Amino acid sequence: MNKIFMLTIANIRKSKGHTISLGIMFVIAALMFNLGLLMFLNYNSYFDKMTEELNISDCYITVPYKYYDDSVLDFIKNHSNVKETASESFLPQEVSIIAKNDKEFQKNMVFFNADIKRDIAKIKFIGEHLPLNDNSIYLGYYFNAGWGYQIGDTIKVDFGGGEKEYAIQGFIEDTFFATPEIGFLSGYLSDNEFQRLSKISEKKCVIFYTNLHKDITTVETEVNEYIVNNVSAEIGNGVNLTNAVWCMHLTMCKLGRTMMASLVAVILVAISAIIVIICTIVIRFRIKNSIEEDMVKIGSLKAIGYTSRQIISSIMLQFLIIAIIGGVIGIALSYSVLPGVSESLAHQSALKWEQGIDHLDNIISLAVILLLVTLISFTSTRRIRKLNPVIALRGGIRTHNFRKNHLPLEKTKGALSFILGMKLILQNKKQSVMIFIITLAITFTGAFALIMFYNTAIDTTTFAA
Repeated sequence: MNKIFMLTIANIRKSKGHTISLGIMFVIAALMFNLGLLMFLNYNSYFDKMTEELNISDCYITVPYKYYDDSVLDFIKNHSNVKETASESFLPQEVSIIAKNDKEFQKNMVFFNADIKRDIAKIKFIGEHLPLNDNSIYLGYYFNAGWGYQIGDTIKVDFGGGEKEYAIQGFIEDTFFATPEIGFLSGYLSDNEFQRLSKISEKKCVIFYTNLHKDITTVETEVNEYIVNNVSAEIGNGVNLTNAVWCMHLTMCKLGRTMMASLVAVILVAISAIIVIICTIVIRFRIKNSIEEDMVKIGSLKAIGYTSRQIISSIMLQFLIIAIIGGVIGIALSYSVLPGVSESLAHQSALKWEQGIDHLDNIISLAVILLLVTLISFTSTRRIRKLNPVIALRGGIRTHNFRKNHLPLEKTKGALSFILGMKLILQNKKQSVMIFIITLAITFTGAFALIMFYNTAIDTTTFAA
């Protein structure tokens, strides 16, 4: 084992430049692969843990107050597909939002009473918060993550009795009303302010947080039918309830809030896979070249007693050491960039994802890289087993080993440097193809990564559309 290690160290010292460049590639590959794996395996599970912690219902159903009476509550409670339900009032309202880039646009919001005790569909604060009064409000975390609002900023709302300005006292995690992409954003008012606005708002509604026996339900449709047939004679005279009663399922909410993270995770894993493939091509290229360049050395080692297994093991160990060091550094760096990635994803998902160290994920990332390196280095060194020491000492020449002269200098017209370059390309076709593939893959990966970063972190309009 000591002999193998000595040979390994000698090989590394001989090619310091190649070792450093290959190590950097492994760092990048491990960083992106571990980051993608963390997101792919843990982002969705984080959403599931959050919904379990807050006891989020399977769906919610909303009914305008003018179409509601106690019989609607009884109908929903006694529905065959409903396990349990909880209800409360809310006020829907369109609000003018001014983002941190000073762009103004209109968004639909729903306003709740912050002082109600909730057993189903609870809320929690993200970061610090201050007590509410009649002139202040709690907002969904998207206002902070997506639009740059801070505690102390204000938001203006007109519920029909004149516009009023509310000071922001904190940000909350509200699963169903978290991002514009899944429908509405939420605000929470003090009990006194909510009761005052309930008397003047013409849009007051009731929301039912409902747990179901089955995932797919016809509850929404049947609530519509029940209201049309039993609650109001006015509805039977042609009033369309299509936009009055609506429903949102938790599965759709999860998809809307985690889809971007899943997409980015797949892209990161794919890019890291490309980089690892490039690394394996480089390793194969280096091994093939080193065998050609060190033919006499290999013959000498065999002549003095080194076995083929020992020589092959030293070459494999050389690249495994580079992969291990690069992989460990890359995995460690992935946790340092994780907060930045989480912050970028929060612009779309409004999830405050705080991921700790995942040892299983680290082991998987490193194991996959080492397995690929082991396979490629083992298959690339098979030639050494068949190499006779005498032939190796001759430089690999058996009897005749002549290459075709594709571009004779005395017959080919053109610049000498260009002709010599083309001769090298044609005489080393495999090497040329490998270099072409490596350059193509690196260019594609770099351009794709920059485009994705721009569209997911800087200008998200493409994905939003």
